[in-house]
Amino acid sequence: MTDTRSILRLACQILEQADARATAASDMAELNALVTAAKAGDDVEAELTTFAVRRGISARPARRAIPGLLNVGAGHTVADLYVCPAGMCSRTWLNVPGKGNPPYCPVNEAPMRPE
Repeated sequence: MTDTRSILRLACQILEQADARATAASDMAELNALVTAAKAGDDVEAELTTFAVRRGISARPARRAIPGLLNVGAGHTVADLYVCPAGMCSRTWLNVPGKGNPPYCPVNEAPMRPE
């Protein structure tokens, strides 16, 4: 069984891609039901992965999780690391000059926040 934080990270990634692809309303309803189940602590990793694969959405982690702040990289401060706005998942985003604004978390309907 995968931990809830990892499942929610996967859900967030799939939701982001589904939104970008203007996924059909019926598919979004199915995905939203899976996200609700994941938020409740249910292990829906297999179902989320199947959902993504059937629709050509990547179910692989977009970025390697950054454990703590040890591997943030030279020249980056703590303020450069963004995390889940609700602290519910393990998704991270490293702000690099010119990269743009932090991503929006579709699971929690808020932008990612500085660590």
